[in-house]
Amino acid sequence: MAASWKTIALAACSLLLAACGTKVAKEHSQEESTTHQQQVQTSNTTKTMEKVINDTNAQEVISQNPLVVIDFSAAWCGPCRKIAPVIDELAQEYDGRIAVCKCDVDEAEETAGRFGVRNIPFVVFLKDGQVVDQVVGAAAKSVFVEKCEALLAK
Repeated sequence: MAASWKTIALAACSLLLAACGTKVAKEHSQEESTTHQQQVQTSNTTKTMEKVINDTNAQEVISQNPLVVIDFSAAWCGPCRKIAPVIDELAQEYDGRIAVCKCDVDEAEETAGRFGVRNIPFVVFLKDGQVVDQVVGAAAKSVFVEKCEALLAK
């Protein structure tokens, strides 16, 4: 009887690990992140889009642009993927007035920590390097437009 309980317990643990798929999910998320970064970089070269920031260039981008919007996200995050087209549209609509940036939290942990990112998507609005507003979670385009307009008016 004890052996069967042990077998059941091992099987249950195996199922839980398989369901979580931690190693596979992490590898898949890293692949998606790399693919996403390559797509964004390609987009940046073909048309005016958001800038990709990371731990290396974040301070430079922020200091060179008086108005900045940073979308902290990850390739594996469903809500992040949901608002990605909205962020792309903002980058086009506010081109030349607001630097719209994307930051992959898995690739730029230091920058994410600097801004206190605890949940994603996390969109922060900066004026002269100072945080003036933020949105946590997925939101409608109108919310982001309202905050961008307020950023321009300040």
